[in-house]
Amino acid sequence: MTAREDCKSQPVRSSRGLEIILHSRLEVRIFPPSYLVHQANVPDGFSDLSYQVKFRAFSATEGKGDYSVGFFFGGSVPTVRAPNGLGHTVLTPMFAAAKGLGPWDIQSTLAATLPTSGTNVLGRSILFNTEVTIGSRERSGPCSNRTRRSGWTALSGP
Repeated sequence: MTAREDCKSQPVRSSRGLEIILHSRLEVRIFPPSYLVHQANVPDGFSDLSYQVKFRAFSATEGKGDYSVGFFFGGSVPTVRAPNGLGHTVLTPMFAAAKGLGPWDIQSTLAATLPTSGTNVLGRSILFNTEVTIGSRERSGPCSNRTRRSGWTALSGP
């Protein structure tokens, strides 16, 4: 069985949405809902509306420190009912840092998924991820064999 056959629903369309750059260090994104097609006997439809605010607190280009530190605040607003929507507002704060050290790039994030209600249904999660990329930037990336990832997730709730 392939991963696609095992899925209960698939988004038909997902968009980058509207990105507003308010300042060189501040961005706001609003993502239109995806359309979900379910394989089970469940009505298809749109998902919840989501958003993200990015603030780059500190950064320097290669040769001047090669680092970046930022804060993200995202979430989703319940715009549709289950099963296509969560039915609860979810807040997602995140801290991200990256540092280039010669041929090495190290990136880490720490985030939480915090429902404002319905925690007994949705639970809460804390996520930590670190990625180390070795080699030239032109040849490295998520599919490169020179990239190593490590992650950790803590869940609270159902």
